[in-house]
Amino acid sequence: MNKLFTVLLISLVLPNTVSAVALPSVNLHPDQSIVSVGDTISVLVKVEDMPATDGPSLGLDFDPSVLAFSGVSPVSGSPFSDVGYSDTDLLTTEIDFVFALVPLFGSAASGDFDAFSLIFEAIAVGNSMIALSEDGIFTTWPATVTAESIAGVTYTNTHVTVQPSAVPLPGAVWFFGSGLLGMIGLSRCKIQNKT
Repeated sequence: MNKLFTVLLISLVLPNTVSAVALPSVNLHPDQSIVSVGDTISVLVKVEDMPATDGPSLGLDFDPSVLAFSGVSPVSGSPFSDVGYSDTDLLTTEIDFVFALVPLFGSAASGDFDAFSLIFEAIAVGNSMIALSEDGIFTTWPATVTAESIAGVTYTNTHVTVQPSAVPLPGAVWFFGSGLLGMIGLSRCKIQNKT
């Protein structure tokens, strides 16, 4: 009985003492997932469980027949002092890398934070995936101490659906409809007066 109780006690205590290490993740959050042609979409890049880093160098992929990339925008409270992008692909089917830099003086970016926003314009009807990934050109998320890439970063992509723009019914149609109903009403009155 004592041996069984000891084994049971160890099995209950052991799982609580082993803690899992959270892997860093980069998640995309569009301000709206269904838009109309001509709308602007802002996609917030949220970072979670990131060790101290100097900033990312990431590849950005999207459907250029549906969305046009407008740029990268800093967000309030971001640890990055500057964000930008480079596009050496003349067809603009992929932005080669997005980069962000922490201030020279101050603490490195770490933990959970909003990094920056990606800005797009909806140019045609359709669906587009928006994806960030390791660009393979530079060290993607360099650690501040070793300048080596932080391993195990997971990326969550997002999708945007672009619908046709809603065309409002012009006021002239309403006036035409009410005038037509008035004419029909007058003609019925004339017919009833003749009988």
